[in-house]
Amino acid sequence: MDLSRFESSVGMSRKWDAREAGQEVARSAISKLNNPPNFFLLFSTIHYEKHGGFREFLDGVWDVLPSETPLVGGTVAGFINFHGSFTRGAAGLAASYPNMDVAVGIGRYTKRSPKRAAKKCAGMIKKELMNSKYKNKFLFEMISGPIFPKIPFFGEYRIIKNKLLSFPFGLLSQISTSFFLKGAAREAEALKYLSNELKDFYILGGSSMDDCRYVSNYQFYNRELYNDSILGLGIQSDMFPTIKTGSGLVTTGKNFNVTKDMCWGHIICSLNGKPAVKKYLEAVNWPESILDERVYTKTIYYPLGSIVNQDIIVPNVIALFVGDYIVLSHSLPSKQVCLLTTSGKRLTDAVDTALSEINNNFGFGVSCAIRMQTLGDKTNIIKEKLKEKFDNNFLVIYTSGESVCLPDKNLCEVYQNSFNIFSFEDSDFKLY
Repeated sequence: MDLSRFESSVGMSRKWDAREAGQEVARSAISKLNNPPNFFLLFSTIHYEKHGGFREFLDGVWDVLPSETPLVGGTVAGFINFHGSFTRGAAGLAASYPNMDVAVGIGRYTKRSPKRAAKKCAGMIKKELMNSKYKNKFLFEMISGPIFPKIPFFGEYRIIKNKLLSFPFGLLSQISTSFFLKGAAREAEALKYLSNELKDFYILGGSSMDDCRYVSNYQFYNRELYNDSILGLGIQSDMFPTIKTGSGLVTTGKNFNVTKDMCWGHIICSLNGKPAVKKYLEAVNWPESILDERVYTKTIYYPLGSIVNQDIIVPNVIALFVGDYIVLSHSLPSKQVCLLTTSGKRLTDAVDTALSEINNNFGFGVSCAIRMQTLGDKTNIIKEKLKEKFDNNFLVIYTSGESVCLPDKNLCEVYQNSFNIFSFEDSDFKLY
């Protein structure tokens, strides 16, 4: 193989008009390639929902993109490329390589039945790639992220202090997710079924979202616009996929047992037999008066982590406080949890950890929107690290959850507050 024949190019638009932005992001990406793209990854912030709409945005992309190019993507909180870090605009990544087979798949209604949706998506990809002669397998996956439902008598909320509403909220949340497709994203369940169907695939994915309000999100699949879906772009090639992760989170030594939970593990009711909120506040040594609309600017430094085994701790950001209950952004992979902590320096150092093991001049990353919120303008420090490593050939998107599956390490988890980077390497140096 010859990695020098692999071409990738990143495009961007900051135009306000949806159709013009679609045209520009596609044109700016594919114009740098010497050959037609094998696939196109497309991402946008939620702003075009009110500036022409995403139907116009996609039509603009297809005004420019060669017909039948496999395309997947969705809305994100922001992105980094060689120009900087942005919370408004559109970004795309196009790639071309002769020794590559590509397929796309989709499954609908992930919040109601993540198993059915994941199996549908995986089945489409397996069918299209069944005759591929290449043994190295990679999947980019994007799933509809969480949406805060408008539950009767609750309205829109970020914090509910009334303890009597804890259980009714949990029950209504589960009903809302299953019947109205508003609520928990159920990404971890979907990823488990997806990876079971695509056992040999290295998987990197993200949960589509808006501007961190969790009101709406969209997925892009070829020429169509969807919500509450899971998408996959599968690649088989003679290049070996490499995914590296860094978090910057460290344990505080405070561990708990989840003694009661609801809503498929998205809601912690009690820790060590005590109300979950009370136990959490004791652990971080905060008074109950700290629970206001701004508490989430503080909890991002003290997330919980599920202890999968001694070597793997899966971080999970707190989404809501409801009475005695803690609502998590994604479900618990384990009933053993610990309190984690971080700092701005640790968050940026984690990028160095991930990049140190990448040996190519191309990088595509998925990171947590919470990290972008936390770092603010210091996110440009990460841009400089990426630029030093990849020159202009990189794109990182910010989502509400990060999916990583490494079959060689028997690891398959949905993270939060992590930085994950994907690249290709020469397969001649890999053992199978």
